[in-house]
Amino acid sequence: MVGGTHRRSDSYVRSDGGAPVMIGIFGGTFDPVHLGHLAIADDVANAFGLAEVLFVPNARSPLRRAPVASPSQRFEMCELATSGNNLFAVSRVDIDRDGPSYAIDTIRLLRAEYRDCEFAFIAGTDVLDELRSWRDTDALLREALMIVAERPGVDGIDVDRAASEIGFAGRIVTHRAALMDVSSTDIRHRIRNGLPYRYLLHHRVYDYLRRHRIYKSS
Repeated sequence: MVGGTHRRSDSYVRSDGGAPVMIGIFGGTFDPVHLGHLAIADDVANAFGLAEVLFVPNARSPLRRAPVASPSQRFEMCELATSGNNLFAVSRVDIDRDGPSYAIDTIRLLRAEYRDCEFAFIAGTDVLDELRSWRDTDALLREALMIVAERPGVDGIDVDRAASEIGFAGRIVTHRAALMDVSSTDIRHRIRNGLPYRYLLHHRVYDYLRRHRIYKSS
């Protein structure tokens, strides 16, 4: 098993010669994971017929500020948030290796377990501005379809044009859904300032944060 506690992919290998099933890879800091993340994962899985959505908390993003919660804390929160949903699973593949978390490395490590599956990488609209800065973007988009989930309040994106401009026509698709306008940044702000945040999180994550007081002084 690669990097942790997600379910084995053996049950997804087709024996009838049909098209391989698709696994969604949802990477991020998840600092903390919130109901908006769960809504995106659930909606994209339904729209694209994904067999599983694998939440992959990263150790350290090469393009973003370091997270406040530790990798193990963010992994625990993802497990709490996804428990009870058989469509969701969580992997330690990024947090159990050294250095920054590059998407191409994640894909290649997961390939060892999900040998006969196709991958869909789930991301937000901001990815289109930074995709060329990622490591081995060409290889990444050969390995996985990129599904860009449009955020609330964002005008429709001509993803075909954007993908063509950066050289990846046909490998990036967009999906607009009724998503929650929730952010981890806002939740951390609310916790620091004593503002309500209970109904922005899975109840188990809310209880976890109250016990561990992770963001109180961040």
